[in-house]
Amino acid sequence: MSTEPSKQNLLAQILGKDPRYPVEAYHFVSQAVNLISREIMAKRKTASNRHITGLQLLNGMKQLLLGKYGCMAIDVLTAWNIYTTDDIGNIVFNLAEVQLLGTSENDRKEDFHNRFSFQDAFVNPFTPGKRIKPMPIIHP
Repeated sequence: MSTEPSKQNLLAQILGKDPRYPVEAYHFVSQAVNLISREIMAKRKTASNRHITGLQLLNGMKQLLLGKYGCMAIDVLTAWNIYTTDDIGNIVFNLAEVQLLGTSENDRKEDFHNRFSFQDAFVNPFTPGKRIKPMPIIHP
């Protein structure tokens, strides 16, 4: 039997130290990192380096969230207590702290600081561009 802690135990350890984000947020970020790193690695000429930058991760996650949840992406993020790109950085570094994700010596939490507005990314694309004309009132 393995003496290494399971992913569930490691996530429980994270949540014990930092309960700001639910386990679903950690699962999503972890899966997103794996998916995005595979996509980026497939585009590179050499497949030896799976490392992705904070900005690559954020942009990939934005596309994943919009693709999966559409106009509900902002509601999903809010349910996960994720309000800014800094929150995603916190989750990434919490996962890295227990070695569920790897980082390089150049990676920093500041790489995730205020990279884009959630309003611009997840709300504005679904806001009508023009004001809808009111229906005329018919008087008898």
